[in-house]
Amino acid sequence: MGAIFIWLVILSIFIFRIFRRQQNFAQDLGELKTPGQLKIGLVRFNPFPGTGGDQSFCLSILDGEGSGLVISSLHSRETTRIYAKPVKKGKAAGYELSTEEKQAIKNAKKIR
Repeated sequence: MGAIFIWLVILSIFIFRIFRRQQNFAQDLGELKTPGQLKIGLVRFNPFPGTGGDQSFCLSILDGEGSGLVISSLHSRETTRIYAKPVKKGKAAGYELSTEEKQAIKNAKKIR
Protein backbone atom coordinates (compact mmCIF):
# COMPACT_ATOMS: atom_id res chain seq x y z
CA MET A 1 0.00 0.00 0.00
CA GLY A 2 2.86 2.41 0.83
CA ALA A 3 4.53 1.87 -2.55
CA ILE A 4 1.25 2.56 -4.34
CA PHE A 5 0.78 5.79 -2.39
CA ILE A 6 4.31 6.96 -3.24
CA TRP A 7 3.72 6.07 -6.90
CA LEU A 8 0.46 8.07 -6.86
CA VAL A 9 2.21 11.08 -5.34
CA ILE A 10 4.97 10.98 -7.98
CA LEU A 11 2.40 10.57 -10.75
CA SER A 12 0.33 13.40 -9.30
CA ILE A 13 3.32 15.74 -9.19
CA PHE A 14 4.11 14.89 -12.82
CA ILE A 15 0.49 15.57 -13.86
CA PHE A 16 0.50 18.71 -11.76
CA ARG A 17 3.57 20.04 -13.62
CA ILE A 18 2.03 19.34 -17.02
CA PHE A 19 -1.29 20.86 -16.00
CA ARG A 20 0.30 24.05 -14.69
CA ARG A 21 2.31 24.54 -17.87
CA GLN A 22 -0.74 24.01 -20.07
CA GLN A 23 -2.77 26.50 -18.07
CA ASN A 24 0.05 29.10 -18.10
CA PHE A 25 -0.05 29.62 -14.34
CA ALA A 26 2.31 32.33 -13.11
CA GLN A 27 4.15 30.04 -10.72
CA ASP A 28 6.08 26.88 -11.43
CA LEU A 29 6.44 23.88 -9.13
CA GLY A 30 10.08 24.85 -8.70
CA GLU A 31 8.96 27.94 -6.78
CA LEU A 32 7.64 25.86 -3.90
CA LYS A 33 9.87 26.61 -0.94
CA THR A 34 10.32 23.01 0.21
CA PRO A 35 8.67 19.68 -0.59
CA GLY A 36 7.59 19.61 3.06
CA GLN A 37 5.02 22.28 2.22
CA LEU A 38 3.02 19.91 0.04
CA LYS A 39 -0.25 18.95 1.69
CA ILE A 40 -1.89 15.72 0.64
CA GLY A 41 -5.45 14.62 1.35
CA LEU A 42 -7.02 11.29 0.41
CA VAL A 43 -10.63 10.10 0.41
CA ARG A 44 -11.69 6.60 -0.61
CA PHE A 45 -15.32 5.99 -1.55
CA ASN A 46 -17.76 3.88 -3.53
CA PRO A 47 -19.53 5.98 -6.20
CA PHE A 48 -21.74 3.11 -7.35
CA PRO A 49 -23.66 1.52 -4.44
CA GLY A 50 -23.97 -2.23 -4.60
CA THR A 51 -20.89 -2.76 -6.78
CA GLY A 52 -18.16 -3.56 -4.28
CA GLY A 53 -15.93 -1.69 -1.88
CA ASP A 54 -14.26 1.70 -1.73
CA GLN A 55 -12.09 1.29 -4.82
CA SER A 56 -12.49 4.90 -6.00
CA PHE A 57 -10.53 7.79 -4.53
CA CYS A 58 -9.85 11.52 -4.58
CA LEU A 59 -6.29 12.69 -3.96
CA SER A 60 -5.59 16.37 -3.37
CA ILE A 61 -2.09 17.81 -3.59
CA LEU A 62 -1.82 21.39 -2.41
CA ASP A 63 1.04 23.81 -1.81
CA GLY A 64 1.41 26.05 1.24
CA GLU A 65 -1.16 28.50 -0.16
CA GLY A 66 -3.79 25.80 -0.74
CA SER A 67 -3.35 25.75 -4.52
CA GLY A 68 -2.72 22.61 -6.54
CA LEU A 69 -4.94 19.89 -7.93
CA VAL A 70 -7.36 17.11 -7.10
CA ILE A 71 -7.10 13.77 -8.89
CA SER A 72 -10.21 11.62 -8.85
CA SER A 73 -10.39 7.97 -9.87
CA LEU A 74 -13.83 6.43 -10.35
CA HIS A 75 -13.71 2.65 -10.48
CA SER A 76 -16.52 0.44 -11.74
CA ARG A 77 -16.63 -3.16 -12.91
CA GLU A 78 -16.28 -2.12 -16.54
CA THR A 79 -13.81 0.76 -16.38
CA THR A 80 -11.78 3.21 -14.34
CA ARG A 81 -11.90 6.91 -15.11
CA ILE A 82 -9.36 9.45 -13.88
CA TYR A 83 -9.95 13.20 -13.68
CA ALA A 84 -7.74 16.10 -12.59
CA LYS A 85 -9.09 19.50 -11.52
CA PRO A 86 -7.17 22.62 -10.51
CA VAL A 87 -7.53 24.14 -7.04
CA LYS A 88 -6.68 27.75 -6.24
CA LYS A 89 -6.39 28.80 -2.58
CA GLY A 90 -8.50 25.85 -1.43
CA LYS A 91 -11.37 26.50 -3.86
CA ALA A 92 -12.42 25.11 -7.23
CA ALA A 93 -10.69 26.81 -10.16
CA GLY A 94 -12.91 26.50 -13.21
CA TYR A 95 -14.63 23.20 -12.41
CA GLU A 96 -17.26 22.15 -9.92
CA LEU A 97 -15.91 19.85 -7.22
CA SER A 98 -17.67 16.74 -5.97
CA THR A 99 -18.35 16.17 -2.27
CA GLU A 100 -15.43 13.71 -2.10
CA GLU A 101 -13.07 16.13 -3.84
CA LYS A 102 -14.01 18.87 -1.37
CA GLN A 103 -13.36 16.44 1.50
CA ALA A 104 -9.93 15.54 0.09
CA ILE A 105 -9.04 19.26 -0.03
CA LYS A 106 -10.32 19.70 3.52
CA ASN A 107 -8.20 16.74 4.67
CA ALA A 108 -5.10 18.23 3.03
CA LYS A 109 -5.68 21.65 4.59
CA LYS A 110 -5.67 20.04 8.07
CA ILE A 111 -1.98 19.17 7.63
CA ARG A 112 0.32 21.76 9.23
